[in-house]
Formats: sequence, structure tokens, C-alpha cells
Amino acid sequence: MNHHKMRFKMMPWIKIFSNIADHPKIKLIRQNAKGDSFTLLWIFLLAEAGKCCNGGALLISDKTPYTPETISKFLGFPLSITKTGLNLLGDLSMIELEDGVIRIKNWSKYQVDLEKLDERRKKDRLRQQAHRNKLKGSSQSESKTTSRDDRLPASRDVTWDNREKTKLIETTTDSVCHLLSGTPFEKVSDNDLACLKKRHGLDRLLLVADVAAEIWRRDRDEIHNPAGYIHTLCENLTVPEWYVPMHTREARIVRQRERQERRAVEDGAMQAAEDAEQKARDVYWESLSEKERLNCHELALEDLPASNHPPDPIILILAKDKAWQMRSPDE
Repeated sequence: MNHHKMRFKMMPWIKIFSNIADHPKIKLIRQNAKGDSFTLLWIFLLAEAGKCCNGGALLISDKTPYTPETISKFLGFPLSITKTGLNLLGDLSMIELEDGVIRIKNWSKYQVDLEKLDERRKKDRLRQQAHRNKLKGSSQSESKTTSRDDRLPASRDVTWDNREKTKLIETTTDSVCHLLSGTPFEKVSDNDLACLKKRHGLDRLLLVADVAAEIWRRDRDEIHNPAGYIHTLCENLTVPEWYVPMHTREARIVRQRERQERRAVEDGAMQAAEDAEQKARDVYWESLSEKERLNCHELALEDLPASNHPPDPIILILAKDKAWQMRSPDE
């Protein structure tokens, strides 16, 4: 396989799924004594592969692949952790070695093809620009409308026709105006909205209002004639491919809120369990003799590289962890 093709550009970001902690391979890695270091190494390798932008291949240059030594130096991991972690990731088929090049497996399956993404964005921009130009050209022929804040009744006579007209305007306002709020289209008068509803129907007007508001929130273009824009859209509506209906967006918000609430309950239970275990660890450590504590302290130091001597508080944490792992099942 040819890894030495010309790079497109450095990926400014990579995709990591939000359920990464639940992946069976990540859970298996974290069961290792150095599992958190190996997990962090995996994430850093993904980021480094994104910087290389060679389809998941780790290459310093077109002819110079990454080695365990360079990975250790570039990513700041001890060489022993790097070598062991690479072996573990290889055993789990998360990376592979091809022609001396370390490569992230299934890179194209999970990451974005920047060339295709850039081409699709260009087409979207051209299509949206053409649509906006069409709307702007039509809206310039429309007469200026008054602001909703400037509306005045044509007559003060209280008649049946006036009451019915006012009721129609208020009904339209209640169902449409909240869609236009916070956008330039909130300047469209209630009379104009009522006329559009009568001509095109409430369902179409609601769709037009939502599409117009979503287009503006996405592009933030200056709207010189909001009423003309809405009128033109009612006459010739083109729904963008990216548009998501209002009811779908609202349903997503509800589901997201429910997930957040469930996650908060789960996190609370997990935190309570962790606090209880930490308390048990501290009680067990206090129950040990000075000799037993010293032995755990020495065992913790043996697991560290000779050149790495962390601060005493970190060593104490490692010693307590070692003691907890060595305790008998009955304790």
C-alpha cells in the first residue's frame, strides 16, 4: 500500500465518538495497570495522524515514518509506556505496521475525507449564493413595509369586519412571530403576515418563516427588505438540503435534555461509588503498619522509569493504589 501520496493539508480536528469510554477495547485497555496512559496515547496518536493527514499513516515526512522513539519524544510519554502501548494497540487491531509505517486501522471509515468535504462545501456555498441572489433580486421589486411596532389601525370604528380582521392578524402573529423573533424578519408587519397567510395558507407560512429564520441564523446575511424576502420565499420556496424541520429540532432538544438528566443521575451514582471506594482505600491504608506502607512505597517506585521521579504526593498516591491492589479478598 502506498502511504507516500501528497498530503491535502493538516486536519484541524479529528472525530472522536462521545461513547469512546464505553468501547469494549477502551474498557479492556483501561483494565491494565497503565491503562489510562495507554488510552491517552491512543487519543494522541489519532491527533498526530490527523496532523500528518496521510490516511492514518504516521509519517514525519514522505520518507520518514514515526518510530516508538519519536512518538515517545513528540507526545511526551516514557519510552517503556510507548512501546508497551503500541504493542497493546497492535494486539487489539487498533493500529498496524505496514512497510515499516505505523498506521491507524480503519482511519477512512471513521474520519472525514477532507477533499470530499471541501468539494461538498464549495457546492453548498455556490448553491446557497445562487438562491440568495435570486431572493434578493425579487425582493428589491417589493415595496417597503412598515414595522410591526409602527402599525396603526386604519379605522377606529368597531365593526364586525374590523374585529374579524384583528382576530386573523393576532392568530397569525401568535403562530408565526416566535419563529421570526431574533431575526431581521421580526420587522415584518402583522398585516403583511395575515395577507400571506390568507394567500398561501398557515402551514406554508409557518414553513417559510422557519426556513427563512434558519437560513439567516446560518448565513447572517444582511436583509434589506424582510417583507419582500418572506413574500418571495412564499411564492418560490426552495428548502435547503441541510434544513431540519422545527418539530424534529424540538424533539432532539427534548431527547438531549433527557440524556443529560440521565447522565447527571449516572454521574452522581458513579461519584458516590468512587467516594465510597476512596474512603475505603484511605481506611485500609491507615490500617497498615509502617513496614507495610514502606513496602508499598518501594513497589510503586519500581514501576516507574529510573529517570522519572515524580513529587512525593504522587508517589504516595501510587503507593496507596499498590496497597489496595495487593489487599486480600477478605479485607
